[in-house]
Amino acid sequence: ATPPPPVLHEGQALPVTHCSLDRFQTEPPQPLTESELITLMDRNGIGTDASIPTHIQNVCDRKYVTIPGDPKFDPEAARELRRKFAKKRAGVVDEETTTKGAGEGGRVRRVVPTPLGISLIHGMQSIDDSLVMPEVRAEIE
Repeated sequence: ATPPPPVLHEGQALPVTHCSLDRFQTEPPQPLTESELITLMDRNGIGTDASIPTHIQNVCDRKYVTIPGDPKFDPEAARELRRKFAKKRAGVVDEETTTKGAGEGGRVRRVVPTPLGISLIHGMQSIDDSLVMPEVRAEIE
């Protein structure tokens, strides 16, 4: 069995047995997946089952967000898709495999704010913080 911890008293000095300095850096959270965004919109009363995809499409079309890897919103992904179609038309078999179950093409689709989208949010917050709250958006719906 493990021995009980020693009884300590206020002001008691203890010897230092080990000291190290580790350097770490905080990182921002990952952008929401499209699925997480839809769940949050639904939970906060923003849109309906029928309108939520239209809302997401609108913010993508207006370039407030992008979905990396989606050929509709990511120029590099569009070039890659055209390359794959050209290979297929030419009869070249592409041996890349994808993992199913993680969204279109096996990838997790993340909704990433663009500099324009971030600037829009910061501008609205500078006017009134409540303008970017989900409750306000739900009321507008």
